[in-house]
Amino acid sequence: MNSSNQTELEQYIDEKFKIENLKNDKFIIFLLFAHIFFIQIFAIGYGTWLIALAPSLLIFGLSLAAYIFFKGRLISRLIFSFAIMSYSSILILAELGRMEMHFHVFSAMAFLLVYRDYYTIITAAATIAVQHAVFNLAQEYEVTLGNIPLITYNYGHGWDIVFLHAIFVIFEAGVLIYFSYVMKKQFIKERTEYLEVKSMMLRNEQIIQDMESITKQTIETIESVTSNSNSIANEAEKQAASIEEITAAIEEITSSVDSIAHNTQNQSNETRDLNKLMDGLILLNTTVSEKIQNSNLILKETEAKVIIGERILDKMSSSIMNIEQTYDGMKEIMEGIQEIADRINLLSLNASIEAARAGQFGRGFAIVADEISKLADNTAVSIKESSNLLKEIKKQLSSSSEVTKEGVTTFSDIISKFSIVRAEVTDFSEVAAKQIENFMKIKNKITDVSQLADDIQSSTDEQKLSMNEILSSISYVNENTNIFVQKSLNLNSVAISADSITIKLRDTMDSLKS
Repeated sequence: MNSSNQTELEQYIDEKFKIENLKNDKFIIFLLFAHIFFIQIFAIGYGTWLIALAPSLLIFGLSLAAYIFFKGRLISRLIFSFAIMSYSSILILAELGRMEMHFHVFSAMAFLLVYRDYYTIITAAATIAVQHAVFNLAQEYEVTLGNIPLITYNYGHGWDIVFLHAIFVIFEAGVLIYFSYVMKKQFIKERTEYLEVKSMMLRNEQIIQDMESITKQTIETIESVTSNSNSIANEAEKQAASIEEITAAIEEITSSVDSIAHNTQNQSNETRDLNKLMDGLILLNTTVSEKIQNSNLILKETEAKVIIGERILDKMSSSIMNIEQTYDGMKEIMEGIQEIADRINLLSLNASIEAARAGQFGRGFAIVADEISKLADNTAVSIKESSNLLKEIKKQLSSSSEVTKEGVTTFSDIISKFSIVRAEVTDFSEVAAKQIENFMKIKNKITDVSQLADDIQSSTDEQKLSMNEILSSISYVNENTNIFVQKSLNLNSVAISADSITIKLRDTMDSLKS
């Protein structure tokens, strides 16, 4: 039995135990309730009914609470075991230790066998043992309750008596524990066998249903075989005529396959030649693309150098403008010097006039004034020459500035043209790359076509062989068709016999089911 079936069995047994325990709890609670009146009947003659009634009601209240809140569970069984043993002690006390009442202990413990649970026996034995020990002490110390002595043994007291009674209780408890174990084992065995029988009956029922279904299908199959065997015999003759037509058609197909194989071979050769041409085109386009990329790199380098030249011309233009500004400053200085020289010349002239007036005394001053006048004239001549030279420099600078500006403009035009040319080269490079990609796609398609042609040629060769094999097989089929017709007729008679047997089997299943 596998683990799933084992778990299912355990669940089933637990459920059955629970149902049994619910019934047993109900039985025990009624038994405990009946003990209240039972004890009172025996207590009437001894005047102990009051001290018997109070604890009886208290114990029944505890038992009733256990039944309400814990019925069907272990705790309720243990409380009931304690309660029924307590009733034994109360009954003994109510009879003032009458020896015959001690037999109630054994009968009460026997009632607990209904649970098939040794825990209840152990609890009951422990309860009565403790109670006997306690009440033995009470009897020894002459304890009373409402002027009524608590007497457990009417013939005396002592631990030897307690020990003797304990031996009998232990012996009976052992016997009852054994019986509870055997009864529980028997219960489990009965439930297991019940489940197995039930499962077997279900399986048998399923087998009968399957047999009925199989029988029905067999009858239908036999009827179909009978019908088909007749049809096969009729169709076999038609098949023989069709085979001859198929043979002629296959011979024509074989001839067509030869033609297809020849054409496929030519197509394969032409495809290979075309593939070689495409390889050449791809190589040529790849070379062109590489040249274009190299040209693009050269254009980039040239464009960078032109940009550097443009920057140099910009700097030269700026330098010329700075020189022109310096020239304007120098011109102003030269004009200032010229003005000073004119004033010196005028002063020297005035000095010469005053020296002439002074006569002999102003002669030396006149010589100095004359020298100063000559120096001023020389200065004026030098300034004039410098001014002419500066004008020439100014003219050259203006010419250089114009040339530089034209150069900057020219370089700007060249850079813009380079950008346009480089963009065109880049576009052309991309077009070349796309063209190479398209050529590769075409080459792949051509390769696929070539492979397909090879496959077709291979298939046609295989088909040609297959056609020859088919022709041979058809001849074999034609020979066996007549044999098959004869076997079909034999099968028809066998099917009729099987139909008769199946009907008998179905009747047997019906009788077995009933």
